[in-house]
Amino acid sequence: MLLHGMDDPSFIQRSNLLARPLRDYGPKDAVHCDGSLFGEGVKTRNYNLDIKNPNAEAAKHGDPDELLANYKKLLTEVAAARDALKNELAAALESTHA
Repeated sequence: MLLHGMDDPSFIQRSNLLARPLRDYGPKDAVHCDGSLFGEGVKTRNYNLDIKNPNAEAAKHGDPDELLANYKKLLTEVAAARDALKNELAAALESTHA
């Protein structure tokens, strides 16, 4: 709440707002923020939003042939795990019916 310039958030109701129909809301229910941190506030502080985040991890692009081979290997492993699971499930179902 301090980020929005509200020093005393005690006036905020913590209730299920969906309990009332939309037509029952009026101006008295509105919470207004001055926008000092968002929207125009960002522009007036001269933040350049075109600059990339220097802390972001760079995307790692690999060789397409290696990536495709790795993908095919993973698909084979997934298929083997799926088949093993099917066999185990079938065996469990057969033991319960016997």
